[in-house]
Amino acid sequence: MLQLADEGRIDVRAPVTDYLPWFVIRSEFEPIRLHNLLSHTAGITSGIDFAPSGAIQVWGLRDPVATTPPGTSFRSSDMGYKVLGEVLRAVTGEPYGSTIQTRIFDPLGLVDSVPTITHDVRPRLAVGYGPLRDERPWWPGRPLAPAAWLETDTADGCLAMTAADLVRYLRMVLRRGEVDGKRVLSDDGFTRFTQRAIATDEPPARSWYGYGINTSIGDGHTLLWHGGGMVGYFSGMIGDLDTGVGVVALVNGPGAPNSIARTTLAFVNASVDGTPFAFPGLDDPMRIEAAAEVAGDYVAGDYVAGEGHDGPARLRIDADGPALTLTVAGRETRLRSNGPDVFVTDAVPLARFPLRLHRGDDLDRHLSYGDTLYRPVSLAIPAPAPEPVDRPAEWAAYPGPYRSHNPRTPMFRGVARQGRPWLAVP
Repeated sequence: MLQLADEGRIDVRAPVTDYLPWFVIRSEFEPIRLHNLLSHTAGITSGIDFAPSGAIQVWGLRDPVATTPPGTSFRSSDMGYKVLGEVLRAVTGEPYGSTIQTRIFDPLGLVDSVPTITHDVRPRLAVGYGPLRDERPWWPGRPLAPAAWLETDTADGCLAMTAADLVRYLRMVLRRGEVDGKRVLSDDGFTRFTQRAIATDEPPARSWYGYGINTSIGDGHTLLWHGGGMVGYFSGMIGDLDTGVGVVALVNGPGAPNSIARTTLAFVNASVDGTPFAFPGLDDPMRIEAAAEVAGDYVAGDYVAGEGHDGPARLRIDADGPALTLTVAGRETRLRSNGPDVFVTDAVPLARFPLRLHRGDDLDRHLSYGDTLYRPVSLAIPAPAPEPVDRPAEWAAYPGPYRSHNPRTPMFRGVARQGRPWLAVP
């Protein structure tokens, strides 16, 4: 896009409809511009994925509603980059993959990578993996299985690259658009590429998004980075613009490539500087911070015997130092941390959803599990009853499991908790 801007063939500040006249989205705000799509500030949905064709998915944006005025908030949107892919097709008159091959891969000599994922390249790919059980939370150590296969040529992520080729691309980024005498990005293009278009952290912001890349400040250094996720594959790329050191990490399954890349970068920079470096210790997921605040006897509200509920009527959580033990129907199991105030277990009665602590105030502290809400038995004063919720009667049909052809989200559940609808994704 920035190359085309340098050539005068596009204006990144122009509305999308200047290049895709058929682009329609329901919005009460000003038109979405290419700049908004490039910087993830368009205020549109993250994805649709109901059809294999990128053009059909972009056409489908006429159904959802834009949520925020363009340029006001950062919301990562694969759909936004799919729109940009269709803009490239319209402007260049050639398939997206051909544009990437001739404008980026060929000049940089990326001979072992391909711009689109097709059956022809499948024999060369590492097998991607995902959770064996897609209907419940996964954590490291749980079984994996080969992930669903798919072909894709949409601009939100359809490249298959080797680590060496991705490093060469990163070398071009750290050299501000040039590598080995070959320039693919002008000085002005690099400035636009790495601009701080929108803060991605709460203020005071330390991370910003430009055009397809993040900028952060760490230990006084400017870091350029981006992560990636595809069905069965995850990646991380980070470079230090001040030291010229860069790292990429590729994982063919669930993992933490961004963390791996960041830690390796810090280690290499420390080695170059001759300063001491200590690798961070691994977190113990069985160690729960402030475990005593979670412990107690809990009872499910509005629990009616004989009716279907996701969770049991009662449960007990005991704290032994930083460890939490869950007791249900006389059976004990350890709780595992799966994020702040989120716990998981493979015990059958509570394996389908995370068990989440909602702190609130002292009278409103509770746990949720699927459609079941638990309050501590120890509360001396009952929590105030929730306000009656007036919902359409047909909503009663929504709860239950759903299967999708979309390999990114193959399984989810509709849940009704206190009369309100929730979407639970494992």
